[in-house]
Amino acid sequence: MRFLLLAFPAAFVLCLCVPAGSRGGAPRSYCISCRGGDDANPGTREAPWRSLDKLHASWELIGPGDSVLFRRGDLFAPGRVGERIGLITIPNRKAGTAAMPIVVGAYGNGERPVISGENCTEYHQALRTGSLAHIEIRELEFRGYVVFRAGDDTTAGIRNLRLHRLKLQGGIDTLSTTKIQFSNPYAPSRVPLPNRAAPIDKVEISFCEFFDTEGEDALN
Repeated sequence: MRFLLLAFPAAFVLCLCVPAGSRGGAPRSYCISCRGGDDANPGTREAPWRSLDKLHASWELIGPGDSVLFRRGDLFAPGRVGERIGLITIPNRKAGTAAMPIVVGAYGNGERPVISGENCTEYHQALRTGSLAHIEIRELEFRGYVVFRAGDDTTAGIRNLRLHRLKLQGGIDTLSTTKIQFSNPYAPSRVPLPNRAAPIDKVEISFCEFFDTEGEDALN
């Protein structure tokens, strides 16, 4: 597929009950830049983290109202991912709240930050999640497979996910297909009981761009 623009301001609504965490203090922004950042930094705009590895090790710090922001114009293309599989892996059951969602996005000026598997020789995905609630992912470019794994918690599933102004660019990560997929395998049938899938509820996809995506569909 060459190009597809999705513009669903009120998107498709496909229900989960994940109790949102609570932490004291004001919401924080954790900034990441592969140009001049350092993983020993506190993660502010003035002193950002450097790597996706640092983000992976720091998800327990991130709660409702917080933001994870990548510097615009940066290319995040690690050579390895280890056991986490995703270049960015959002932990299973990560949750914001309706009033204070967790935001994964961009800061600064310029082009969208790029998350790419083009240098990774291990099995990998550009973005991988488990079940989640009240999370927004916006203003990023992914070069590779983006998968939301509702079935990682068949009771919780996925609820209140917003994808806004993302770009998916295929043809660059040769070891991965480039598309967005909601993974929701059925639990094994035990006749006469029916198969059962995790709930997926209130997913909004707005103003996303897909270029040269691979696989059956750009959005699956």
